[in-house]
Amino acid sequence: MDSKLFFPSLFVLIFAAVSPARAQAVYDARTEVELVSGVDAVVAGEPFELAVRMKTDPGWHVYWKNPGDSGLPVSVRWDLPEGFKAGDVHWPVPDRLEEAGLTTYGYPQGVFLIADITPPAPSAGDTVTLKARVEWLACEKICVPGKADLLLNLPVSTAASPSAWAYELARTREQWPRPSPWPVSAFADARSIGLNVEVFVNEQPAMTSLEFFPDRDDVIVHSAAQTLRATGRGLELSIPRSEVQPGQVDFLSGILVVRDAQGKRRAFEVVVDRVAQLAAPRPSRGPAEAALPEVSLWLACLFAFIGGLILNLMPCVLPVLSIKVLSLIEHGGDRKKAFLSGLVYTLGVLVSFWLLAGLLIAFKGLGRQIGWGFQFQSPAFLIAMCLILLVFALNLWGFFEINVSFPRAAAYINQRYGHPKAFFSGVLAVVLATPCTAPFMGTAIGFAVAQSAFVNLLIFTFLGLGLAFPFIILSAFPRCLKFVPRPGPWMKMFKRFLALLLVATIFWLVWVLSYVVDTRTPAKQAQRDETAINWLDYSPELMSGLAREGKTVFLDFTAKWCINCQVNERVALSNREVADKFRELGVVAVKADWTRFDGRITRALAALGKNSIPVYVIYSGENHRDRKVLPEIITPATVLEALETVQ
Repeated sequence: MDSKLFFPSLFVLIFAAVSPARAQAVYDARTEVELVSGVDAVVAGEPFELAVRMKTDPGWHVYWKNPGDSGLPVSVRWDLPEGFKAGDVHWPVPDRLEEAGLTTYGYPQGVFLIADITPPAPSAGDTVTLKARVEWLACEKICVPGKADLLLNLPVSTAASPSAWAYELARTREQWPRPSPWPVSAFADARSIGLNVEVFVNEQPAMTSLEFFPDRDDVIVHSAAQTLRATGRGLELSIPRSEVQPGQVDFLSGILVVRDAQGKRRAFEVVVDRVAQLAAPRPSRGPAEAALPEVSLWLACLFAFIGGLILNLMPCVLPVLSIKVLSLIEHGGDRKKAFLSGLVYTLGVLVSFWLLAGLLIAFKGLGRQIGWGFQFQSPAFLIAMCLILLVFALNLWGFFEINVSFPRAAAYINQRYGHPKAFFSGVLAVVLATPCTAPFMGTAIGFAVAQSAFVNLLIFTFLGLGLAFPFIILSAFPRCLKFVPRPGPWMKMFKRFLALLLVATIFWLVWVLSYVVDTRTPAKQAQRDETAINWLDYSPELMSGLAREGKTVFLDFTAKWCINCQVNERVALSNREVADKFRELGVVAVKADWTRFDGRITRALAALGKNSIPVYVIYSGENHRDRKVLPEIITPATVLEALETVQ
């Protein structure tokens, strides 16, 4: 052999001999991923370990099988040769991570996810090709989804030796949870999940902490404090229960993570086949809800209809509704025109509500949460609304006439009946209605977002029918307008008055826009005022701290674009007697300002079964085990009565 080729060839052979059983790594979504084996060859009939190795960039992490409050678990799908069988993936103990007030479970440096592979006996061929499709979500301050198709070729042999990855895989096995050495039982009530761990008395002093990580993400409130106390039988761990899963918890599984005085961490598997059900009073209900039965589908539909009906009285939509009444007057008693106009207006309302429901369903399917009135958190939307209302105001003032341009058939309909204008009035009424939440409406929407897509559409349909109902009646029975003067010169003055209402609405939208685009960080605490309530800015960390201290908290979910919120603040929360009662009882006032989108606030609302504002909640008791939800419309008497009740 040529001496020039001998040494390079020898180097390649040596490198191949000592290199671990691995394939080419894939780098995606801030993560290096590859398929590795614990052995250097496959032996027929002998199980071996195959692992997905994931190494994240500094500061990034991937998630455990239960990601917690956010995130997605790593997904591994094996594609093995015929006859090969894969066991379950083994998950090492994750770290508990705090992210922007959320608690998640994951692996900050990466992880080895190992499965036992059993080849057939005998195995055909000289080489086997092992494949896996891996999908994950890597997060730091932002999250990036990743996926990789991995491949590993291993020779078939009569004997196998440990690969260079065998040591790393052995270290990973040490991080697997072990069967619990202690008997564990569980109990549940309406507010908490508890574990009774029969730890031996001599072992208890060595434990500095005990935490439970459930296998499912809908069992406990992950960010809540887990309360540990000694009992005659060992240790009892109590954790606030998640409201995502309101039904009975019959089965519980997860891991118990124990730390000792040296900081050493051990984890033990927990599987409880039968969870004891304890009777406990349900959370306190607000004054307006006290007499209401549990919400069923048809009761939610009724609430939606009544809420939509009441929306007609809200200041958000009055300008548009006044314009609609004016259009009915202009028909001059022509029942056919008035009826068709009312039907088209109703169609505009329903289509708009269906689009809103579709958006909520779509975002829910993508794992995101949005709420009623979410579009008012967008500067672009606010600017567009200001321009549209300005055009309407100028039209009413008489500067020009709006001529809608459609294809020939639509233009004929527009000329004869003005249907496009009626349809757009319905759309505009819905758009301007979204900053308001009428009584009963919040309960209906909160019920809808937790249900199927069909139920969502049904609830929003009833909401639209409620909003359009007065105009269905007026258009079907034009004689109801006989008390209104006949069309005449007075209508010009009335149009100018409506134009002023629209201009006032524009000023309000500009005021909201100034807060939405304001990038300044809100003060952590308002300037102290002896005559007013001093508000703290909401954060999950603040709420957790106040819960641990046992402080009574009044939590106000509000926004500048929410008309009801602003009215309640001026009527009830700015009342001197209410402020004095806050100070007298030591109530901590916390404000969750949703003017701009805040995922933490959206999730907090969802945990309460709410999707719209205003929402007022009073938390009290140890770890805030008690809560009282107030109605959407509050008065000083409402707040004072609720505060007295919880003390």
